[in-house]
Amino acid sequence: MYQAFAQLPYGTTLAVNCRDVNELREKIASALHTQVANLRICNLRGKPIRKLKNLRNVIVNYRLFGGGNVNGKRLFGNNGRRRKSDTDSEDEEDTNPRKTRDHSLLMDLVTMVVHRKVYNDTKTINYDVVQGWKEKEWQEINQLLREQSTSTGNVKHYENWKDLRNEFLQAIVLKHDRGARPKFQDKKISAESNSTNEEPVFKKENVMRLRMRTPSIGNLIEEALGKPVVEITYEDLEKTKIKPDKQRKAQNFYINNSFDTRYTVTEEQWQNLSKSAQQEVEDLRDLVWQFAHAFKSSCPPRSVERSFWTQGVVRKVVLYRLSLLWYTNHDKKTVSQEAKEFIDKMSTL
Repeated sequence: MYQAFAQLPYGTTLAVNCRDVNELREKIASALHTQVANLRICNLRGKPIRKLKNLRNVIVNYRLFGGGNVNGKRLFGNNGRRRKSDTDSEDEEDTNPRKTRDHSLLMDLVTMVVHRKVYNDTKTINYDVVQGWKEKEWQEINQLLREQSTSTGNVKHYENWKDLRNEFLQAIVLKHDRGARPKFQDKKISAESNSTNEEPVFKKENVMRLRMRTPSIGNLIEEALGKPVVEITYEDLEKTKIKPDKQRKAQNFYINNSFDTRYTVTEEQWQNLSKSAQQEVEDLRDLVWQFAHAFKSSCPPRSVERSFWTQGVVRKVVLYRLSLLWYTNHDKKTVSQEAKEFIDKMSTL
């Protein structure tokens, strides 16, 4: 069994366990909602990969034909030359297209190496882990690039590991912001709409409106999620493969023996709750913060989507909903009306 990574058009990385190239093609085609006949696995030069062992030596890209062109752009043209992608800079493409193309391919390779490493360590794509990597981890990645350069002759490596880290973190933010899709929208719909909708889903000005809690926050949240919050189901949450980070806890209601009034509930209201209701409130608040960290860490540092998941109104409206779904379906626990009414009075969680 081999493990490969493919970058999908809507901004995610697909981790694939497969026995051969045919199985790899089937799984990528399924994720792209296209037929296997429309897809081919290629190396850096656009040549088909026929043996799975080659995946150890070359970057895995895919090539779409005809109706399989789900995002309106082919990764490779018919002659195997890479066309301009969403991560290419307009200015650089005009002044030095070959340099931009080579750098884009290099960043694709670095991205897949980084994703494979962090996935093998944590079983998820966690950018908080990547951000914490030091010289040892980045030197290991740089060594893989050196080996790739030796085997293919057209992939560079870095003399300074900090240059590698900084270039990757800068490139991955741009790629993520341009490619991010609504989190809970059906991926088939997302892929079909991507050909006509080039507007980024997560925008800085919208995050600022969420921060200021303007009247339009309901529409902004629905646009970011792909459906109304009340329509999100536990099955939708499972499809994201994001689970609460159990190492996190919500802030305590008491700070230095004084009740924290920022939540717009009083100490008397809290003390009037039954012990069981207090425990339910604490459990749900912990889950909200655990999901906040989990969704945040799935996005690169300084990306707009990462900022989205840190907003107080998103915790109260979106992550509270997800926490309820997890608490009642995964943990098989119930929430009393007493606890729900108390949480509804809170301005944030």
